[in-house]
Amino acid sequence: MHSKIFGFFNLGDGICWWVTTALFLILLVLIYYIWDLINRLKALARMNKEFERNLEEVDEQARLVIQTDLEMNEIQEKIDERMRALLALQRLSRIFSSSLEKEKIFAGFNSELLGEIGFNVCILVLKETQSRIRVEIGLEPERKKYLEKFLQEKNPFSILKQYPLIISNQNYAENDVNQWQDFISNNLALKFFLITALVMEGNVEGFLVLGNSYGIEDFEGKKEIAEILSFQLSRTLENINLFEELFRTKQALEMKVQERTRELSQALERLKKINKLKSEFVSAVSHEFRTPLTSIKGYASLLAKDKFGKVSDEIKMRLERIDQQADILVDMINKMLDIARIESGRVSVELAKDDITKVAQEVLENMQPQIKEKNLHIEFQSPPHVVFLFDKNMIRRVFTNLLSNAVKFTPSQGTIRIIIEESAEEVKVVVQDSGIGIPTEDLENVFREFYRVESGGSKEIKGTGLGLSLVKNIIVAHKGKIWAESQPSRGATFIFILPKKRQEV
Repeated sequence: MHSKIFGFFNLGDGICWWVTTALFLILLVLIYYIWDLINRLKALARMNKEFERNLEEVDEQARLVIQTDLEMNEIQEKIDERMRALLALQRLSRIFSSSLEKEKIFAGFNSELLGEIGFNVCILVLKETQSRIRVEIGLEPERKKYLEKFLQEKNPFSILKQYPLIISNQNYAENDVNQWQDFISNNLALKFFLITALVMEGNVEGFLVLGNSYGIEDFEGKKEIAEILSFQLSRTLENINLFEELFRTKQALEMKVQERTRELSQALERLKKINKLKSEFVSAVSHEFRTPLTSIKGYASLLAKDKFGKVSDEIKMRLERIDQQADILVDMINKMLDIARIESGRVSVELAKDDITKVAQEVLENMQPQIKEKNLHIEFQSPPHVVFLFDKNMIRRVFTNLLSNAVKFTPSQGTIRIIIEESAEEVKVVVQDSGIGIPTEDLENVFREFYRVESGGSKEIKGTGLGLSLVKNIIVAHKGKIWAESQPSRGATFIFILPKKRQEV
């Protein structure tokens, strides 16, 4: 029995050990869970603190965002205000550039545009003959009288020359400027204003007052707008003044031109009468000269042929010289008559289809004795045929005179070029020599009657000075043009152009 009891206790001890062990393990687990719970609570506390800190940061950021938004809204309002002002200035600028009349420019100012640039009072004063208010917006009649009286008593333009920009909230050393500020503030009831000088051609010719009765925040912006507006207005008024001056000058010039035109017309009429009298005189005198010259030539020829008895060889030589000189006089008279007839319109151009190349070759053929005598080289460039409407006899005389001059003024073994060019509308003829040339100062006069170049070797060459005048009259009668080009000692070039006539004969 004892052993049973003893075994029982032994069994009980085993159970107690297991129970103790289980309780210990449970305790350990509980301790672990409690420790874990404590750690989680600590972590949760830390997270809570972190959350509170983040919440505070978010709140701070929210406050910053709200503040930034407010500032942005304020900036946006300022930008919108500036944009409205700039758009208003743009509209005013279009008004300024759309007219050259001052009254239309002044009418462009209105209270709506003025409000958009941030002012409710605008006063524009120009010097002109006397200080004169040209624009007044937001100015009561009674206050306008104060301003007119002030302008009569003071000379603001001398002040503005020294201070082109006067601002109401600034102090100046000049007492006159301070008096002006006080006057505008007190008598015109403006809390803020700017006075800008209108400078034209370096002189102060007026001023612009921009102000309002309610103070101001964007000081720099208003100052910039006032400066831009006054600059644009100054340039516009300056342009208008220049235009008016130009218009007055134009009218004066037109009157002078009309007066001179009348004088020139009268002079032209007198010249036409004188020219007509000259032509009639030349024609009459030439006809009178022809009869005695014909007699002189006839008697000289008869004497040279021994019709009135035998004459010596020496007398025959003198008679031949008389005959030669008479021929020269006859040629001069014929040219004078031709010029007079062409100028007076008594000779008409007989247009007919002909070949100008053939006419030039015929004249060259007739002049071969003179060309061979001086051993001259001739260069002829032309299409085979250049056929159009012209007066053959007159153009033959043109070639004869131009080639005679070329032969006369070209030294022995020199070169003469004749070039004929044809286009759809005209024919161009060039006669060029390698002679003594013509001084530049004489080129404009070579086509005048009786004009002779008195320089170089030309003094030794005889001539009447009528050939080129006749040539020009013939070319002009054909509705063409002629001119000369030359340099001394490098030859002369005469160029004439004849239009191709489209009408059939």
